[in-house]
Amino acid sequence: MNWVALRMLMGDKAKYMGIVFGVSFAALLMAQQSAIFAGLMRNTTSQVQDLEGADIWVMDKSVQSGSDRTSSGSPSRAATPTPSSHSRSSASNRT
Repeated sequence: MNWVALRMLMGDKAKYMGIVFGVSFAALLMAQQSAIFAGLMRNTTSQVQDLEGADIWVMDKSVQSGSDRTSSGSPSRAATPTPSSHSRSSASNRT
């Protein structure tokens, strides 16, 4: 059965070479696109990755979760609100 399938596939050399070229080119395109995506993600996050030694981490109020950064080396305490941030917001309400 396998012999018949190989015989049908390799029977026409031009068609076989076209199939091999097409599959190889498709694999090259997939690898290229994944490399472009990985490079874009690395460039996007490079500003955050350069600040690993920071003592304080400031985020916007609309950020849903700050724990995304803890897996790559930033301390987990950076994602928790500090008492000074609460006192600052209450101080702004007094004025």
